[in-house]
Order: sequence, then structure tokens, then C-alpha cells
Amino acid sequence: GYGKSLLNVMRKQQDAVHAGTEFPLTLGRDFSGTVVEVGRRVSKFKVGDQVWGALGAFRPGSHAEYTVTSQSEVSGIWILILGGSGGIGTFAVQLCKAWGMHVTTTCSADAVDLVTSLGADEVVDYTQEPLWEKLNHLNRFEYILDTLGGDATDKAAKLLSPWKNSKLVTLNFPLLRNSDELGVVPGLLKSAISAGITTLKGFQSGGSIRWAAFNPNGPALETIRHLVEKGKIRPIVYKVFPFSDVPSAYKQVSEGHLRGKVVVDFQSDPHP
Repeated sequence: GYGKSLLNVMRKQQDAVHAGTEFPLTLGRDFSGTVVEVGRRVSKFKVGDQVWGALGAFRPGSHAEYTVTSQSEVSGIWILILGGSGGIGTFAVQLCKAWGMHVTTTCSADAVDLVTSLGADEVVDYTQEPLWEKLNHLNRFEYILDTLGGDATDKAAKLLSPWKNSKLVTLNFPLLRNSDELGVVPGLLKSAISAGITTLKGFQSGGSIRWAAFNPNGPALETIRHLVEKGKIRPIVYKVFPFSDVPSAYKQVSEGHLRGKVVVDFQSDPHP
């Protein structure tokens, strides 16, 4: 059939340890259905889970009553969100669940109920030791969002699924801090060196580690609006301050340990 020679080579590379009778060609790539059996080393799914996905071109197709696939080819991408109870974390948990991801996140004990109510599948109390061993025993992650920074970034990088194009995105963007501490040119140089080292760390495991910074995005906000209107995302407000008390709002944010967003209300103060 079409592409037979190349597909057979690819299949042999993937299934070099398997041998047996050649089955007739089965067409179809996309599928959805219910898991009826799992292999011994499958950790992401259990019998009865509703899944969807796609099969590789070198595997038997999906136009059959049953199909066999790898857990990496099925819906349910695993993501770890470090700091799931803050303004960014509470939003990220809901967004990732709306996208069909399996969400693991960290927070302190008093925020577990809140984060669980947002849909997180696993919530780990970061005040309990050893945090990183607990996370490592749960699973390896295709994506990690680091809202904490510091040494958490390097530790989290070790939790990425190896050689699966996994990605860690950290919001601890050092450019402004380095520029303030060292000056513009030395700060840029230090940031560039740090970026190179970070990139190499990702390459070592077949993934990538990236910095992220805020950038306005109208189309993304439009997508979020639809999710909010559908009830997939709800704003989590931790505390509201009047404009006359905005220094207290800034102080609250700088102290951290928030449970959602801090809001400044311009309409609560009497107008002159």
C-alpha cells in the first residue's frame, strides 16, 4: 500500500522486540472510547476511563471495535503547576482542566480545598517534606508551569518526562532583576548566559525549559471570555481594596501566600 516501505522501517524501529503474524491493514487514526484493559506499566489511565487520541501511522488503525495504543498517544496530558493557589495558579488550574489535562499542583494545607474545588486531580502540600520525592512518585509530566521560581525551577526540571518534547515554563524571568542589580549591559549578558544554560539543561532530557513574561494578547483573552461564560473558569478573588488603600493591596501581593487575585476597586471610594 501507500508508503509501505517507509512505514515498515518505522514500525520495525518502534517494535523491534515484537515479532509475529502480520495482520490485515486496519484504517483509521483518530479514536475515542473507554479503556477496557491497561498494561502493567501504565500509570496514567485505568479501566473505565473515557479517552480520545490518535494512533501513529505505523500502527494498526482505529476502525475496529478495539484498538491498542500507548498511553503517550491518548488524551490526558499531565501537567504540574507549582503554586496552584495564587492569582496565576488558580487560573492556570482551571484553564488546563478546560483543555482536558490531568492537573497536579502544589499549595499549602489551608488552600487544598480551594484548589481541589477548581478541578485539580492531585494536590500536594508543599509544606510537608519531602515535596520533590512525593511529586516524583506521582508521575513524570509533559508540561510544568513554575509560578514560584528560585531553586524550584531546577528541581522541577527533573520531573519532566524524558525525550517526549516535554516543556517547563517558569515565570521567574530574571532579566529585569539582573539589570537592576548589575546594570543594563551586564544584566543582559548574565540573562543571556542563564538562558543558554537553561536551554542546555532541557536538551539533556529531550525537552525544553523556557522563561515566560507577560504580554497582552487579545485573541487569548477572547478565548478566556468564552470559557468564563461557559462556566469553565471562574475568577477567584482573594481580597478587594479601595483605591484609597492601594498601598495595602501592593503590600498584600508582595507578601505572597494569596488565594486568588487581589483587586483594586476604583468605585468604592466616594467621588469628590
